[in-house]
Amino acid sequence: MFTGIVAELGEVAGVEHHGGAARLTIRGSTEGVALGESIAVNGVCLTVAGILDGTFTADVMGETLSRRTQRRRMVRGLPDPGDAQADHAGDPEAR
Repeated sequence: MFTGIVAELGEVAGVEHHGGAARLTIRGSTEGVALGESIAVNGVCLTVAGILDGTFTADVMGETLSRRTQRRRMVRGLPDPGDAQADHAGDPEAR
């Protein structure tokens, strides 16, 4: 269960798109992290699919990615070809 306590800040180190889904690589401390564990990433609980060299990977399903606000938060700074610049006007979550 997510307690709402932020234990650490991580960074999106990579995104691999697979059809309508994606695999995120998050850089941060992996001490004590186990495969199958649930970790909240910007309010979305993701399951750890892999752990390697200070990163963990998690799969993000198409339903989650289809939520435009969540997609921008989770993959901030990466281009979203479906978004026009006007879509971001006044959106504090957009860069």
